[in-house]
Amino acid sequence: MKFLNTNNRQSEESVWISNSDLMSGLMVIFLFISVAFVRQEAPATIGEENVSKNYLQGLLQLENQINIALEEEFTEEEKKKWKMEVLPDLNLVRFNTPDIMFEKSSPELSDDFKKILTEFFPRYVEILSRFGDAIEVVKIEGHTSSEWSGSNKEQAFIRNMFLSQQRTQAVFGHSMTMLLRKKNARLVDFALEKIQTSGMSSTDVIVDEKGNENLELSRRVEFRHVFNDRAYLAKLREYLSVANNKFEEFKKTQDLENLEKQTEQKSKLVHGNSSNQTVLGVEIK
Repeated sequence: MKFLNTNNRQSEESVWISNSDLMSGLMVIFLFISVAFVRQEAPATIGEENVSKNYLQGLLQLENQINIALEEEFTEEEKKKWKMEVLPDLNLVRFNTPDIMFEKSSPELSDDFKKILTEFFPRYVEILSRFGDAIEVVKIEGHTSSEWSGSNKEQAFIRNMFLSQQRTQAVFGHSMTMLLRKKNARLVDFALEKIQTSGMSSTDVIVDEKGNENLELSRRVEFRHVFNDRAYLAKLREYLSVANNKFEEFKKTQDLENLEKQTEQKSKLVHGNSSNQTVLGVEIK
């Protein structure tokens, strides 16, 4: 701050008193408004946040229950015999022994893998069906390595894509045939509604610690359930919309917009419109 009139100290003090009084008054006004809003709207808003939070926690607990149920359904002996893994962090069950599952470079299921699917698939669908709409989709994914004898990278990818698609269709076809023999309409309806097949080729190979592709483990079949979080997102959007509408209504009753305009106008009267203004003989920067 630079004084244009060093003898006019009284004028300087009057400016500071006016500014400080104005700002103090505005702070008190906004404080009362804030308190009023909190007292009127906080219980409802906090209640909605708690509902949303509890809903999300419930979904996470449900997802955990699904993975625990899958883990407990199959014995350690079965997992070892079938070369099967339950991976809860990825929401999937993995079979990764291609020499047991298929003939080499062929979509034909081996007799051993047919037996495995006959035992595995109905029980797998039974577990998932208990959770109904919490499951959005169940994916049967066929994965290959990136190699194909006598082919370059691009040719290998295309050929493996066709192969992986044929293999997932073969897995689905045999699995559904075994499920139909159970004559359980509920499980059949669930499977037909939820299951999708995807041939992935070499888009998601498995690598070792050094980043090198593990050709053997990359050739695999995975059953992946996708958790339905759309219901939560819709609920969250609903709560946010309600909270926003309530705040807009509150602003109208308290006439906050007019108060903000009045505050801005008063500020301009005191400080002026430019960055450097002279008020009562004082240049303010």
